[in-house]
Amino acid sequence: MEQGTNSYRYSGANPNNYICFGSDENYCPTDNLYRIIGIFENNIKLIKNISIGNFIWNSELDNTWLPSKEIYPDIKNTVNSTFLSDLDHKWLNIIKEHEWHVGGMDWNSSYTAKNYYDREIGINSNNILDNMKIGLMYVSDYGFAASNNYWDYSLYNYSNTDIRENNWMFIDISEWTISRYYTQDRAIDAFYVRSDGSFNGANFVTGYNNIRPCFYLNSNVEYSSGNGTQSDPFRIKL
Repeated sequence: MEQGTNSYRYSGANPNNYICFGSDENYCPTDNLYRIIGIFENNIKLIKNISIGNFIWNSELDNTWLPSKEIYPDIKNTVNSTFLSDLDHKWLNIIKEHEWHVGGMDWNSSYTAKNYYDREIGINSNNILDNMKIGLMYVSDYGFAASNNYWDYSLYNYSNTDIRENNWMFIDISEWTISRYYTQDRAIDAFYVRSDGSFNGANFVTGYNNIRPCFYLNSNVEYSSGNGTQSDPFRIKL
């Protein structure tokens, strides 16, 4: 368990955290392979194993996300409409409607995974929340996916070969996170993981990066079979 985050997480080079979602086939198709980020308040959180493509975070040069005024970036619709439309109802029904922290944060080259967690979700969060089924990874999700030997390292240094090779979430692509810059002078930026594995700032929201949908399963989901390897991923009862 990661102290201070109320969560249990998979970390390291290649843990057995594969799960087949959206398919009943005996051999899980590549497009249906996900990985378990961890358990958060009794809910299992998944991330798709591969990107669903390159997308802009928002078509306007603006990262505003104010659910109270129904102001959302394009990325919300991309993952909650386009992606969800391909899922059968029996799978859709076991995805939890979840409160995502979308207020964003600042950036500093010295911040560790826990520093980012505190700013995104924890004690220093600005607590702007949006209820939705599908989101993207938090910066802290990526940070904590590395071996715990590196949790005291800044994410700025995650391009280090040893860290990359011991972070199962690194897949050699640049990809958006759900987090945005919250300072007024950076209201055109959202955070992303670089293709070299480092996290060192943000990109214009009108730029293109990969996305991997994330979601939480309902707490009553039960294990059916599998050992969590890529060839024999976990299966859940429907």
